[in-house]
Amino acid sequence: MKTSSDCILYIRMYFFSLLLFIAMTGCQEQDSHPDPNRVYFELHPISNTMILPIMINDTLTVQMGFDTGCSTLFSFELDSTYCAEHPFYLWQQEPTIVYPNGGGIAWVSKQNKGNMRVYKDDFAVKLGETKVNYKWVQVWDRKAYFGHSDYDGLFNMPADTLHVWELNFENNYIELHPIAAFNAPEDCIVAPLHYKTDGRMMMTLPLRVKTSDGDTLTIQQNFLVDTGMSWDICLASPANELSFFEGKQAIPFHFGGGGYFNRHIVDADIFDGFHIDSLRIYTLKDWDRLPTSYLVGLNFLKRFNVFIDLKGSRMYLQPLKEFHRAISPQWKYYCISTSKTENGTYLVTEVMNHEYNSYKKAGIRVGDEIIGLNGVRLTPETSLEESRKLLKPSKVIIDVLRNGKPIRLTMERDPNEIQDD
Repeated sequence: MKTSSDCILYIRMYFFSLLLFIAMTGCQEQDSHPDPNRVYFELHPISNTMILPIMINDTLTVQMGFDTGCSTLFSFELDSTYCAEHPFYLWQQEPTIVYPNGGGIAWVSKQNKGNMRVYKDDFAVKLGETKVNYKWVQVWDRKAYFGHSDYDGLFNMPADTLHVWELNFENNYIELHPIAAFNAPEDCIVAPLHYKTDGRMMMTLPLRVKTSDGDTLTIQQNFLVDTGMSWDICLASPANELSFFEGKQAIPFHFGGGGYFNRHIVDADIFDGFHIDSLRIYTLKDWDRLPTSYLVGLNFLKRFNVFIDLKGSRMYLQPLKEFHRAISPQWKYYCISTSKTENGTYLVTEVMNHEYNSYKKAGIRVGDEIIGLNGVRLTPETSLEESRKLLKPSKVIIDVLRNGKPIRLTMERDPNEIQDD
């Protein structure tokens, strides 16, 4: 038989359990609703562009790529198809500037097709619940130019001195912190920032690398901070440091226009001895089309949570315990160089020396003349696209002339292999 004290104890336990349940479910409900000031991004499966939703003037929601490599002077661009489908006063007025041959704008009149239109007007963009102001928008047919339809434009930070921009790569979100209330985490590395005259954001990065043969190099340069580039570090012509990497162990990859770039895997130290294993430095020789010769990309930044303070001209890098590399399946191994003959055949001028070279494994040599692929004779009428299709199967029969003698070689590979690991 229960006494009154037992009943009181039972009632107390019941209410304690009820309060505990409410508290737990309340926490779970709160955790299930993310911070409204955080905007979560996904990485594009091919380009690794950071894609996230933003809102223009509280009326238009648009999926945008975040790219710090573009100038902050013109830091917001939209695809013309999106603008055609979403009428808005900003791009319905007369443009401030028209650049010819801007990519073939689909929604303007025929005589203006091919122009990039630039509009100057103040407009607000909301990331989560935080508003920032932009002054320019560029409109052009970027989807057709790049051959994708996954997102509708690109944006960079404006010249924002009111917020610290957090790029959180631990949980994949961007958050804007009011600068007056911001305190950087204690374990951050601090890197100086400054702007080039073209409005691009540069960070001062002291970098000491060690290659597989034990040689070391110290690089003390200003690097463009480029989230739109998936590589760790890029050195391009006319960077003086390129000569150090000549002859070093590297893997070459195809680059536009028939050229190639090299990927070097090094050990590195930055700033006051912070060590990075397996840092990848990509070298572009004889390539001077980039806005600078020194770039820091996504796979460098992904090792940290990044806090960008434009007003204070500094970047805080908070090291992460785990690093997950963003893979770029678009890059393919560069194996041979060829020149097309008058007969439509291909003369092999260079065979790259690396372990993944399927042509070299098949026995291709410099001086070989490729006359047929998979039983199809190459002629002057055989297009480059047709030749590439013949090379797509996992097993390719290659007919060559070597010193005037016909030889048949077999090349085997995995055509679906992701080669940028």
